[in-house]
Amino acid sequence: MKKRVFIVDQNRDSALAFAAAMRAEEVSPQVFTEDGPFYAAVEEHLPDLVVLRGEMPKVSGYAICNRLRSQPRTQALKVVIVALKADDQAHAHEQSQLKAD
Repeated sequence: MKKRVFIVDQNRDSALAFAAAMRAEEVSPQVFTEDGPFYAAVEEHLPDLVVLRGEMPKVSGYAICNRLRSQPRTQALKVVIVALKADDQAHAHEQSQLKAD
């Protein structure tokens, strides 16, 4: 059975490239460019993994991770935050209390 992975990145091209790479790994990725549809999908089916872009213009991956960790149903989800720039990595270090996986 393929693992279900939800990818959240407001840059659709970047998210689709990441999803294409994952398909070769027996993964069923689903791409979201906005947080609303992502949260709706999580309510319908819990994914095996959530991949979040750290810094995004409208809502950060850090904020999404905080929300997931604050709710009993989603607090145990595996979450990876991708920091694409050195500034994002520094911010990720500052946000380490988020407990991303």
